[in-house]
Amino acid sequence: MTLGLGSQVSSPQGERPGLLLVQGGPGTGKTAVGLHRVTWLLDNNHFTADEVLVIGPHKGFLQYVRDVLPRLGSRSVSTVDVAQMWRGETWWSASRSLCFQY
Repeated sequence: MTLGLGSQVSSPQGERPGLLLVQGGPGTGKTAVGLHRVTWLLDNNHFTADEVLVIGPHKGFLQYVRDVLPRLGSRSVSTVDVAQMWRGETWWSASRSLCFQY
């Protein structure tokens, strides 16, 4: 399912099967939608924090994620930047799926 910006408010909530793709230009709220979706999935017991991995483009973005998620009520969510994944530096177990389909 792909959501446009008009769906930004309702997109983090509700039952939706499959993957959720949020598209938009700079400053349109894509990160806010993603972080609220993570919180909704955790709050509604679809996943536990140790089953969620937020992958970001750089360390500054991930620091923002680590600051915001606890304010939304989500704690202990793991983060990693893309460069660490390509270099193989991530501790994330190979046995875990990096792409949860819900």
